[in-house]
This record gives sequence, C-alpha cells and structure tokens, in this order.
Amino acid sequence: MNYKKELKMIYEIYKITNKLNGKYYIGFHKRRDKEKLYDYMGSGKLIKRAIKKYGKENFEKADKTDLYSINV
Repeated sequence: MNYKKELKMIYEIYKITNKLNGKYYIGFHKRRDKEKLYDYMGSGKLIKRAIKKYGKENFEKADKTDLYSINV
C-alpha cells in the first residue's frame, strides 16, 4: 500500500492583505492532508512583487478555509 496515495488533498483558500495600503490578494494552495504550511504567502507574481516592495511584515494572512477533496 502506498501511504502517500491514501492521503487526501486539501485546497486552502486564503486572503493576504497589505496593511499599508489595504490591497488584498486572494489565492489557493493545494497540499496533501499531512503536509504543513507554516508561513506560505502565495506564489503569484503580484503578491511576490508586493512582498518584495513592502516587506513581509506589512502583510497579514486571513484565516484560511480548508476544502477537503473526496476522490484524489
């Protein structure tokens, strides 16, 4: 039995807000059930550019919603 195949995928939806100008970014990330996301802040060009410009400390990540898949 392949344990990794038995894990379900989790799709996480998150909102990251720039505390300085109020702009926000909505994104999602998929991961295996047992994997942890410590301070994942997105991978899109716009959010990466904004974090580089304003600094990570000026962004706030809202509570995420986990959507569990059934057949993965």
